[in-house]
Amino acid sequence: MFAPAAMQACGGRVHVTDRTVGGRVFAAVADSSVEIDLTGVRACHLVRSTAAHGPTSALELDDEDGRCVAVITQFGMVGEDVHAAWEHLAASLPDA
Repeated sequence: MFAPAAMQACGGRVHVTDRTVGGRVFAAVADSSVEIDLTGVRACHLVRSTAAHGPTSALELDDEDGRCVAVITQFGMVGEDVHAAWEHLAASLPDA
């Protein structure tokens, strides 16, 4: 059963990110863009799973009812340098 939601998968280099008026975050990724309304996000979880280059992190953003509203992660195989940079970013996040 599917819940009412929208899904966007995009891959490529992040060209720009910006926090817009009203608590939204915008990112231009390759030929796509995504905008997340942070006012609806109540929790963020760092989730780790095993992948080709070792542990790989994903950020899950949940709303006030505990429903996942966004997942930010890597898709498919990436180079070791990209994987290391992503894991460095994930490790720099503060503990809650």
